Amino acid sequence: MLSMSENSRHFSRPWVRSFIGYLSFTVSLVLGFTTNIGAKTERLPPKRSLVPPSRTICTLILHKSVGFPDYLLDAQHLDELRTMRKLRYPYGIDPLVEPDAHIQYGAESEFVLWLDHKFGNRNPQIEKILEYYAPPPEQMTLEVWRALTIDQKMKWSEKNLSNTKFGRLYRVKDADGIDFLPPSIHRDFGGNLEFVLDPVNTLEELWYQVGKLNEMFGTGSLQASVSVKDTHFYGVGLGGTRIQASRKFKGQNFFFQELDTLTKLRAGYRKYQEAVKEDPKTTFLAAPSFAHIYLGPLKAVHVERMDQLLEEFGATVENGGSIRESDSLRIRVKINETSQKYRGGTVYRPDLGAGQGRSVQEIRDANTNEGILFDRLLRLTHFIQNGYGHFEAFADLQGVDHFADFDRLPQDVREMLLKIIRTRTGHFHSPYFQLDEERDATTVARNFAYPMKNWSQHIALLSNWLPPQMGKTSTLGELVADAQTHYLLSLRKTAAEFHKGTISEAEVASRVHGALVTFAAESGLAETFENYYQHHLFESPKENSYWALLAHPNEKSGQTIFQNAYEGDIWTGPIELRLKKLQAKWPNQVKIVDQVLFAYDNDAGNLEAEKKSPRQLVILSKAGLSGDQLSQLSQDYLSAVSYQTISFPMGQNPGYLYARIGAKTLRAYQSFDEWNYRPPSEKNIEPVVLLNPAEDLKLRFYLNRIRDNRESVIGLQEYRGAFFDIPDRTLRRNIPERILDAQNICAIHNCTSWFTTAPIGPHSETLYQLMGASTEIEVHTNPGWWQSYLTGLAPPSRVPFVIHWTDETLSDASQHLKSGQQFRTWTYDRK
Repeated sequence: MLSMSENSRHFSRPWVRSFIGYLSFTVSLVLGFTTNIGAKTERLPPKRSLVPPSRTICTLILHKSVGFPDYLLDAQHLDELRTMRKLRYPYGIDPLVEPDAHIQYGAESEFVLWLDHKFGNRNPQIEKILEYYAPPPEQMTLEVWRALTIDQKMKWSEKNLSNTKFGRLYRVKDADGIDFLPPSIHRDFGGNLEFVLDPVNTLEELWYQVGKLNEMFGTGSLQASVSVKDTHFYGVGLGGTRIQASRKFKGQNFFFQELDTLTKLRAGYRKYQEAVKEDPKTTFLAAPSFAHIYLGPLKAVHVERMDQLLEEFGATVENGGSIRESDSLRIRVKINETSQKYRGGTVYRPDLGAGQGRSVQEIRDANTNEGILFDRLLRLTHFIQNGYGHFEAFADLQGVDHFADFDRLPQDVREMLLKIIRTRTGHFHSPYFQLDEERDATTVARNFAYPMKNWSQHIALLSNWLPPQMGKTSTLGELVADAQTHYLLSLRKTAAEFHKGTISEAEVASRVHGALVTFAAESGLAETFENYYQHHLFESPKENSYWALLAHPNEKSGQTIFQNAYEGDIWTGPIELRLKKLQAKWPNQVKIVDQVLFAYDNDAGNLEAEKKSPRQLVILSKAGLSGDQLSQLSQDYLSAVSYQTISFPMGQNPGYLYARIGAKTLRAYQSFDEWNYRPPSEKNIEPVVLLNPAEDLKLRFYLNRIRDNRESVIGLQEYRGAFFDIPDRTLRRNIPERILDAQNICAIHNCTSWFTTAPIGPHSETLYQLMGASTEIEVHTNPGWWQSYLTGLAPPSRVPFVIHWTDETLSDASQHLKSGQQFRTWTYDRK
């Protein structure tokens, strides 16, 4: 954390500069796909060797957070030497008019001295830090310092770097590429050694510096900040009103606070389920942030205080004044539970940029997770560049009221929570968090009233964004109400056992945490927030994020991920309307037939199923067309289906799996082959699979990496295929490694499994799993089985259409392809 004395130097320290630079680069490159007015790019002279971080930071995002994952970063073809930097400007700013109004970045990293002080278990990261930093000469000469053992250095540091004395250590060692390291580090109020990097102007610099810092010393507890000029932050001179600008900022801040809280709790639910399965009396705590005095959810007092600060400071800036650093400002921003500083997530910190004409948002929930840190930076930068308009309505969201909402819990539950859910007190807390000792210890218990708060505004705003698979039988309001009821019942049951003394306090705490994360999992709120967020991240206008990413060229090759597969006119909107548009344009060649039955072949895979699934059949007739006309029909067909779909065009007895993505047909077996899609020369069927934007982009990333280096991503290939689940699969490496029998024969990918096991789901689920198939039935290992499964058993919501090219006229083809009838006899067996 930045102490009060650090504020004026927040944007001027080398360490902050470096951390910011590294972060800036990441956001910059990922956000290069947004069309920001006047974004400036320049190449820095390679005056020193910038060693890329040894840790793959971006891959963490895929698994641990919601936002810009590694495929988006990689899609920008990041400059390996980190020498490219790009100034980014907020929405509405013309850099030619205000060249100094670009976004800036800051950061810090904290390292604990002891992992367990009681047992003398020191943090191994400290030894390396104390090689580079030493006391000032007046306290100890460098020669004496270097002669000390690590234990002696630790004892000296603990004694002389008291958090009340603000003692410092100074950098005494240099190396290539580390000039960004701060000249000194100090010990903060929590007793941690704290690096504060100087601010930087680009994410590129920050990206490099953070990676280098983590490479040198290991990953500490990370925080970062993003700032814009006060006048932009409060909407002065940008059109609209200051009140509107404040509401838009509040809306996005509250929206992402809730999104991050709910998804974090949902992740805790999965871990809790595993812990209970392993040990029904588990003491695992699934929601640790809720028991942390500095973290936890958005509170009602935070909302109230933010309103006050935005009004006061906004009026000051609007009237031509500036926010000045003062003890009064520090007190109002930092003291007690009303401070934005004391909540998890990305928070409003007007004190950090005071006196510098900048307003700061600070990212406080990354801890040691580099992926989350970069996700938050990328996300925040994206919406600063593109505006907060989508979130204005969320300015009225309610935080949890530590008293009114807590009192909605039964008395026996309240007593249990106040007894069990406590936090440490004393010198470990910042002196700015001023509560009486009892409130200090028990305030975290009141966080567990979170499920009982007023969700009416959330439900009103998001009721139409509940994912279809969750809203089949219940509305969002009903899901939330049911989850609240289950939460209360679970707490009451635990409270009864607690008061009888039949359960340990550790088990009680675990169950309370478990009830909280279960609420998040059952309410549907996390998925609803995600759905809204993903839509506005990926479904921006063509000049923004998703579409601009497709058009953003690689500096070296001139291509992005499969950009060449999306040339020409691409129709957007619901797939049903696109195909009706195609039918209207070609009434004599295209016909959509509803409810055509496709029978699943019992010989396909290891599943016996007597099922016939109705699909919409799209008949495409080539009869009577000239070569140019057929080419135009094919082009229009691709315009209709390319957007967020893939398909698998195959005739009977397929020998290989062929996949269409955009306007390209792909095949991978011993090599990676691609060619322009063309209508088949014989009858075929082509099931169309719908993907959401994130799945679509992940798949392209996966395919692009295979095209660049097939064996490093999917390994060698042979006939049988990867018929088992592949552990630890990623978009970068999806190689089977499992021995089949005593002869040490290993299963490796074949012509089908390399594609069907693409881990494109939100939690790395494979394509075949997203289609409802399981590993055991093996339909993902055979082109005919896969086609049979998609047409005969896959959910119609995922595979609503089957394309059928034919040489017959529409009238002839329609004679035996009618609604309610089974599709013609079709052989799926592999050659």
